[in-house]
Amino acid sequence: MEVHNLAFCSGVLDSLAVELKASKDFSKLYAGIAILWLHLSLN
Repeated sequence: MEVHNLAFCSGVLDSLAVELKASKDFSKLYAGIAILWLHLSLN
């Protein structure tokens, strides 16, 4: 399960990095962190 979580986290962070470079919108970063925290807390 840890490997799955790491893969999920890295995928989320990669997509967030792309979004932030494109838009410079930090609300997306906070939303992504909240989604990531929720996913990890449920597992």
